Amino acid sequence: MKRCRRAFMILAVSLLLAACASISCKAQEEEVKRTLEDVLADETSTFEDAMKSLYQESEPVTALENVEEEVKNSFYDRLSAAEQYQLTILYKYELLSRAAKHEEKGYTKEQLDEVLMTYQTLTQVQKESEIGEEIQVKEQHRLWEKEAFQFMENNVGNLIYYQEEEEKHVTDFVSYAQYLQNTADFSIEDLLTELDSLETIPPDLDPEKVLEKVKRRFYEIYGIPAETESKTGPVAEPKSVKDRKFERAEKQAEKEMEAMRINAVARVGDTYYKTFDAAFAALPPGGTMYVLKDCIAGHNVTTKSFTIYPEGQNVTVTADPNLKWESAGILAVPTGVDKNISGTWTLSGNNGYTLTIDGNRKCSSGILSSLCKITINLKNGVRLRNGAANGVWNSLGTTNIYKDVLIYNNLHAGIASQGTINMYDGEIYGNATNGIRAKVVNVAGGQVHHNGSAGVQTQWADNSTAITITGGSIYSNATDGVAAYASNEVCTTNISGGKIYSNNQAGVRSQASSGTLKLSGDPNIFQNATGIINLSAATMSGGAVYENFNGGIHTSKSFTMTGGSVYGNTSEKNGGGIYNSGSLFLSGGEISSNRGTFGGGIYNIGTLGLNKTAIVNNTARAGSAVYQNGIMNVSGEAWIEENNDVYLPEVGKVITVTGPLTSKKTVALITPSAYTLGRTCVRASYNKEKGSGVYQKFNLSPHAFYLLRPGDYQSGGADTADTDVVISRAYTIHYEGNYDDDRIRVPKDGKKYWYETTTISREVPYFESIGFKGWSRKPEAASAAYQPGDALSAAYNEELVFYALWKMEVKVIYVNNGADSGTSRSEYVTLKECRENNGYEVRKNTNYTRFSRKGYSFMGWTNDEKEIGKGDVKFPESKKNIVTFEELCRISGDQQKDIVGESDIPEVKMFSMWNAIPKITANGVRTFYEGTDVTKEMLLSNIKAFDNEDGDITENVRIISIKYADRNSPDGTKHKGERTVWEKGMSSDEKLDTWFLQMEKGDSPAIHRITYAVTDSAGAEAVLEWTVKVRFNEFPVIEAADRYFTLEEAQTGKITEEEIRQYALKTGRMKASDQEDDALYPGSIQEKLKLVDFRPEEFLEFKKPGYVVLTCSVQDSMGPGGAGKETLRQFTVHILEDGEIIKPEGPKYVRFINRENYEKNAYLEAENLSAFKKESLNQNGGLQVDSRWYRNPEYKELISGLWEKGRTAEKVWNFSQGDVGKVKEYINTHGIGNSKEKNALTRFLRQFDSQNH
Repeated sequence: MKRCRRAFMILAVSLLLAACASISCKAQEEEVKRTLEDVLADETSTFEDAMKSLYQESEPVTALENVEEEVKNSFYDRLSAAEQYQLTILYKYELLSRAAKHEEKGYTKEQLDEVLMTYQTLTQVQKESEIGEEIQVKEQHRLWEKEAFQFMENNVGNLIYYQEEEEKHVTDFVSYAQYLQNTADFSIEDLLTELDSLETIPPDLDPEKVLEKVKRRFYEIYGIPAETESKTGPVAEPKSVKDRKFERAEKQAEKEMEAMRINAVARVGDTYYKTFDAAFAALPPGGTMYVLKDCIAGHNVTTKSFTIYPEGQNVTVTADPNLKWESAGILAVPTGVDKNISGTWTLSGNNGYTLTIDGNRKCSSGILSSLCKITINLKNGVRLRNGAANGVWNSLGTTNIYKDVLIYNNLHAGIASQGTINMYDGEIYGNATNGIRAKVVNVAGGQVHHNGSAGVQTQWADNSTAITITGGSIYSNATDGVAAYASNEVCTTNISGGKIYSNNQAGVRSQASSGTLKLSGDPNIFQNATGIINLSAATMSGGAVYENFNGGIHTSKSFTMTGGSVYGNTSEKNGGGIYNSGSLFLSGGEISSNRGTFGGGIYNIGTLGLNKTAIVNNTARAGSAVYQNGIMNVSGEAWIEENNDVYLPEVGKVITVTGPLTSKKTVALITPSAYTLGRTCVRASYNKEKGSGVYQKFNLSPHAFYLLRPGDYQSGGADTADTDVVISRAYTIHYEGNYDDDRIRVPKDGKKYWYETTTISREVPYFESIGFKGWSRKPEAASAAYQPGDALSAAYNEELVFYALWKMEVKVIYVNNGADSGTSRSEYVTLKECRENNGYEVRKNTNYTRFSRKGYSFMGWTNDEKEIGKGDVKFPESKKNIVTFEELCRISGDQQKDIVGESDIPEVKMFSMWNAIPKITANGVRTFYEGTDVTKEMLLSNIKAFDNEDGDITENVRIISIKYADRNSPDGTKHKGERTVWEKGMSSDEKLDTWFLQMEKGDSPAIHRITYAVTDSAGAEAVLEWTVKVRFNEFPVIEAADRYFTLEEAQTGKITEEEIRQYALKTGRMKASDQEDDALYPGSIQEKLKLVDFRPEEFLEFKKPGYVVLTCSVQDSMGPGGAGKETLRQFTVHILEDGEIIKPEGPKYVRFINRENYEKNAYLEAENLSAFKKESLNQNGGLQVDSRWYRNPEYKELISGLWEKGRTAEKVWNFSQGDVGKVKEYINTHGIGNSKEKNALTRFLRQFDSQNH
């Protein structure tokens, strides 16, 4: 484990040195929350935490050395196998990286031996930690290797390299090796194999011999001479880190002391030199020279490859002031050398220190000067300045400029070449002429600014030059930012990125007439005098040209724009966005917000093709979008926003449509220099298209009444071509209602265009229903000269007014429709008369046509012939009917809509309307009995009504009156029958009065007369008087025989109501009959027989024989609510001793009669009458014709004597139907006579006597 700790210590220090170099010795962050020792002492800290803390130290090695040994050892013990593996592979690839970049990092032979021994030790320790099967170990290594790569990538960033001109990204250690191969001049793969051999040493090989083989390979790469003497003896144990550290420090101190003794300014390997020139002369091919301090350099010529670094501090190498001006550089190739010789010159800063080469106004061609194919690499920290001519002259080679390289203050160009210049980063500024000038220039980054001529330029003298700009900034140069020239006029310029701005002439000048300029991606060209000056074949698919103050683009050759934007540019002259004197084709991108005196967006004196590019929000005195003074072709999706116009400065300058226009928007707003009728502004020039096919895609800037119209719409008088769209004007066609009425609606004003035919509006004017005759150009005309839709001649080039003519008169015809007599008549009605009389009054039939028809009544008039016979009377005879003139016109229109042709005078026909009177019929005479409920429905049950028009209208029949028959009153006087009348008809809750208990038998049947009425839908009424009979209702008859019971039966309670009633009914000793009910409801009267006030307790009280008078009653159904007339019958119940025989007493009958009824049959000869006649007379209310009161003189004397002697009743009692009900109620309560109560009669007299007074 101790060996592992020592190995890790060495490895950590080595990695820290490597990492610090790769990240350019980044300073420690301003605030560190924890020190390195705090992190290592914290047992929760991870491997990543420790490495991150080391990177934050300004002196990582010193910081690690200052950590307590105990703390470090404790941390090392916590490392896992994975972390050991990751450290091993990181260290291995750091060795490869340093070797590939020739970065010695102060490696002497001893230091190199030490780092390789450290690597071997770590591989063996790491191998010892591998546990498990081979497959498992490989999977572990794969995962650990991936994690190690992530760690490296997080610290060195995303790396890119090129393989067969294809851009690739470093994604793992395999691709990282390929990345390193691009900068290495040896096989990375072979060296990787050598290092891997230390991990898998077979048992039969000596590890020291394997290590020696690897060392020799590294000596060869670093240019360190290998030892030739063979070593014998045992292999010493590896020295401790502390020992090696002291040993290195001691050797280094010795070297520095030697350098100080000789005042060295440079060294090559371990050899120190007092002068720059001596050190450079001693430099072997491919060797590395370190400049230790500021020094003087002479004119050094060479063809070898070399690398120069500063060491220990910033150093400046200054050209010897004694040099002749003609001397070609501090470092130069010999004069007359073979131009095909190649090599690599690398100048670079070192460990944050800069290397400055000061030309001291010497060196005529360049501070660095080459006439052959030398590759010059200017890397981080190099400065070239004060050259008498160029900073670099590399005639045929390639010059590469990297980050933090400054080339400035040279009296000619910063870099000049007839080969290739690749600028990846750095800064070139303040040079007297160009910043960069070469045959091929590639700019990917950096800055080129404030130079005395163009910032980037190709050589005038070279053929087929090229410029490629993908990044960087080119600005504030005295002339152009980028200038493309070629001797044979062929220069290929591709600009896809970067910023080109604030240059005093053009941002980009493409001067080679046979060359190309390609703008793509996202370059920004802005705030130059002119954005682009183009004399070649240019294309633009991306990027932005904006805010240039002498126009965005000037092109005199060809320029095709498919994307990108040209905006915010200005010009005090012409063409704020683009000035075109060549061929300009626009099919994409946007030209917006530019400003110029003429042609804010585009000033065109060449050929302009517009297909799709948006041209918006530009401004100018004339032609805010385009000043069209050349040829302008549009097609496809061409579109210019309408707030931008195309200005046509003179006759003959037009817009030509060369293909279908597919945009839904207006293509262009056109402003001509003069608005002249017939001037051509647009011309269709494809597929025989005419002006009418394209004119709607263009608008004319508003000016008075002028507009654009197609030539093919115009007549020959205009002298215009069918393919053209010309300036025209519109004349107003005005329509007048020609009558003072707000209801009139005429068509909206129309337009008639210059030399075009048109039609009068097809819309028919509206004046409600008043008919329209037509139009006239004279308001007082009687007849119309024009109708809606009539054509107007093209020759009418003037304002037109048409006056409506109306049908102001209507003929009204009154038509006989089935009349038997009368005369059809007609009359004329005018609008004026209707206005004065507030309408037209429809004539009455009476005193005008006098139509009549038998069996019908005249109802009025209808204007709809289809309604005849249906009862719909539009104008009833009974009303005053006023019709407006407009309604008469509407009626006329409805009546004549199917008639072909129209009359100047509309006709209205009024058809007479007749109504047949309805009929009421009765089916038989209904007969009812006194006292029954006779409802309205019963009185209508035999009535029917029918109408010819309405059909069955029985349900509409109503009873309007009932005339009751005359009748006799109880006092014998005759009363005239009453009449009951209902204006609206008898209601359903009213009934026929059937004179219950008020009808004398002699009045039967009483015949009442009922008047029925019905009205049809037309108002015609029919009336029918019909009779109804009411017959007298006889009182029911009761027959009841006396009953006999023994005293014992009475005392034992055997005399009950059931015994008396049921037995009597069963045996026939008690029965009831009724003439009417027996006929209508057989057997029902018998069931109604009952005992009145039967008290069975009376019989229980008998002590000796006696009797009780009982009363039975029965009521028929002929009365209100089914309660008709009632008959009472008394019979006697005898209580006898057992064995006693009683002879029954016969029945006695009592009849009450007045003189009137008595005398009805008093004087008849009964013996001469037939039985039928007798029966008939017996029903008239008098006594029976054979009554003893008529035949027996004694009886006759007795009754008639009462009347003859003037004897009258002491009192006359009048009982109403209500009184009769009250009497019945009294009897039911108190009994008949005094049978129940001894004072019942006295109370009866008192109660009812008071009601009759």
